[in-house]
Amino acid sequence: MKYIILLCFGLLYSFGLSAQNTEFIEPGEVSVRRAGDSVYVSLRLRVTDIGSDNLVTLTPVLYKGTGGVRSLPPVLYGSRRAQLRLWKKAKDKSAVPVCHNSGDTVFYRDTFRYEHWMNGSGLRLDAELRTCCRTMHPDPLLLASDIVLFTPAEEFRPVLADIVPALSAGDKLSEQDRFVERWPGGISDTIAVVRRVEASSPVIYFPVGETKIVPGYRNNLRELEHMLLLVDRIASSKDSRIVKILVMGLSSPDGPSFWNEQVANARARSLVDYLTVRTGLDASCFVQYNGKEAWYELRQLIAASDMVYRQEVLDVIDYTPVWDVQKKAGRLGHLQALYDGKAYRYLREHFFPQLRMAGCVRVYYERIADTTAVVLNRSVFLARAGKYAEALEAVVAIPDPRADNLKGVCYMMTGDADKARRFFERSARSGCVAGADNLRQLEELLNRY
Repeated sequence: MKYIILLCFGLLYSFGLSAQNTEFIEPGEVSVRRAGDSVYVSLRLRVTDIGSDNLVTLTPVLYKGTGGVRSLPPVLYGSRRAQLRLWKKAKDKSAVPVCHNSGDTVFYRDTFRYEHWMNGSGLRLDAELRTCCRTMHPDPLLLASDIVLFTPAEEFRPVLADIVPALSAGDKLSEQDRFVERWPGGISDTIAVVRRVEASSPVIYFPVGETKIVPGYRNNLRELEHMLLLVDRIASSKDSRIVKILVMGLSSPDGPSFWNEQVANARARSLVDYLTVRTGLDASCFVQYNGKEAWYELRQLIAASDMVYRQEVLDVIDYTPVWDVQKKAGRLGHLQALYDGKAYRYLREHFFPQLRMAGCVRVYYERIADTTAVVLNRSVFLARAGKYAEALEAVVAIPDPRADNLKGVCYMMTGDADKARRFFERSARSGCVAGADNLRQLEELLNRY
């Protein structure tokens, strides 16, 4: 009995092994990768210094600390005598694995179905050493750790937003100038519109009795240039078109009413002719309104002023008709007689010059359909249905920054995280909230593994 024990220790010593020693195992070229639903493992193995009666079983094991273990098919190294011993013990002789000889290099490969827990797992090599009378299990040999097997499409939850049509040239101008409005489909009450003359409405002024435009008079040149520039910006854009321009002419109330009415109409006509010639717009684009004597506008000026006799003048305008046929007297005469003409002279000096004018009361525009937004929203619909490749094909050549987040999502979900990151970064820089959310989610996933 003592002899046998000594013999076994001698064999162990000649084998060069202990329960912790794995120097006789030489692994290399370790690869663990995923393609679709399959995981591919490959490595090179070599075992040396195996005794004549010994057997080494090497088992690659995929494992994860939080749970999940998969043992792969083992590789056996041993002598002919060791293989014969296996064969004798086996019930199914055909299932006895082949033993490789000491010093042989084995190129190991195995393929199996991917399971979610395998992402972030490690690969180790478990060894079993058998002599004639003892079995040992050295510490596992770590081959790889934190193996990334996930695809971003499986972890990523895309954030997609509907594409908002871009602001048209008309939209942008309407934000700056309140007299620029989107076409409501018609002008049902012209009087109501012209009585809402905006402070930003461009107007030109005329000397007393004049109906022809004098560019050098007051600020007329600057106002005319403003009108032309505004009309040109809309008319030359690809996303807006001018529908109607409402032009009004006025006259101050001094002088005969029938004459003032003709003057106001002629002033509106002069401005329409000026704009038609210089913009190339058809005359049908213009709506000419004769404001006649500007009593309404005069009252607004007086009410906003601090002139002497302000209330008395307002009472005359409010309660005295423009002309009383029976009394053969009218509003203008009452004003001229008020306080020996003092109030009238103030009106004539300070307010009447502001009433001899013509101006663009409204510029109406229509938006031209944003066809890019239509295409992008159609592609967003495809992406939400999981048709990422089809959506990407539709938008990949569109240079519009609004497409960047959508492109990033499509690249992400079709397996190109690098391109997805670039488009998410561009989208986030442009101020897209969805792009910023997707970029943050992508970076968290990549950092996690």
